[in-house]
Amino acid sequence: MRVTNQESDNLYADMILKVLGAKSRGDGSFAGGVAAVRDVMRELGVPAAGYAAVDGSGLARDSKLSAAAIVALLEAMDRHPLGPVYKDSLAIGGRDGTLRKRFREPQVAGRVHAKTGSLDGVSALSGYVDSVSGEPFAFATLVNSEKGDRRRETRTGSSASWPGSRRDEWESRSRRRARPRRRHRGRPARG
Repeated sequence: MRVTNQESDNLYADMILKVLGAKSRGDGSFAGGVAAVRDVMRELGVPAAGYAAVDGSGLARDSKLSAAAIVALLEAMDRHPLGPVYKDSLAIGGRDGTLRKRFREPQVAGRVHAKTGSLDGVSALSGYVDSVSGEPFAFATLVNSEKGDRRRETRTGSSASWPGSRRDEWESRSRRRARPRRRHRGRPARG
């Protein structure tokens, strides 16, 4: 699991899904693995409306996962007996995996344990961050935009209590402001 989560290896993720299906349901196919994941998610209390799995890597167009579902899963794993093993499989900001070049600033280095994800026009970061006092928070940030589109949709979930929001259900959408158009020769557009 460490290679899958730290280096973001999609082949490993698909194989883990199939092994999970083979071990728990006797069916080592994508369908068997997805059924096993549904069983585990239900046991952990993750709302079924927040996800749709088709493969292990999430590369399939029909694979979907909401920020709220990711945070619910992260919080459930934090309470699970295997939670420490799961957290240790995640990349650590400023230290290893896909986060070795991120979060290197002294105040955050080593305090972010997360999994990255990206596709054309999609970027995600989900995991745990320890506050200055050492209190862990689960978070999920998903950014989606069409290639070449300056508008971006961001969905964020967190286990933190945000002002004016309900715990575990905070989601926001924001649109990045379009940059002013420029005329040729680098002159700013008027009006």
